Amino acid sequence: MCPQPPARDPIGHEDDNRRIIHLAAGDTVPEVAFTGGEPTLLLDHLCELIELARRHLPETRAVVLTNARSLSDFSVAKRLALLGHPDLLFEVSLQADIPRLHDHIMGSKGALAEAVSGLHHLARLRQRTAVRIVLQKQNIERLPGLAEYIYRNLPFVGHVAWMGLEVIGAARENLDHVWAEAHELNPALLRAVRHLHRRGIPTSIYNLPLCLLPTELWPFARDSISDWKKNYLKACAECSVQEACCGVFGTSSKAMTGITPIRNG
Repeated sequence: MCPQPPARDPIGHEDDNRRIIHLAAGDTVPEVAFTGGEPTLLLDHLCELIELARRHLPETRAVVLTNARSLSDFSVAKRLALLGHPDLLFEVSLQADIPRLHDHIMGSKGALAEAVSGLHHLARLRQRTAVRIVLQKQNIERLPGLAEYIYRNLPFVGHVAWMGLEVIGAARENLDHVWAEAHELNPALLRAVRHLHRRGIPTSIYNLPLCLLPTELWPFARDSISDWKKNYLKACAECSVQEACCGVFGTSSKAMTGITPIRNG
């Protein structure tokens, strides 16, 4: 389901990455994200970039998007923590509360155990963490169970995001295995969001238009799609809540059915 799978012949971007940070120095940049593939696989370069961001973008949050498996090695987690970045956040991918399913989705046996170990190491090192879950056919039934798992085993995470699918990359290639319509997702998503909210764990919904969500979930929906990816359908022109809605991915080869304008505000 990954929209940005690693290239078969990866191109090194080390010089480009350094240049981006140097070019941004002095500007007002709210956030810089380190992603991949898996950024911790290039640990030396990742540490270099976080250090550069600390020096040249001291007011900018640094976010590492990771599966956290490398962080199950405490020395790796400690090395990142010791960089001393004042606003460093680790956003970790969790896709299910049971190893069989999470490991299948992530494509590697032992992935859930390693991710949870990595999260606990980060907590021990007083690093800020959050969790991201991609909403897809494979994990619909486990969403409430995953919410309970996070509450029981990861109560220290600062935020949980439930993310609509971007149909590009591996998601497009495996569409039959991952695609689910909003009406299929909503019952389990409502239970999961309600569960975390009632237990005081901040939670949000990304990438799903308001018209596809029950109104009880509207307070949790975020205008989350990057400007360069965001699109609205023709029907959205008549919608009274378009300014608060994330729209749809212009990069996706498929959009959910049922998108209709909301006319009463």
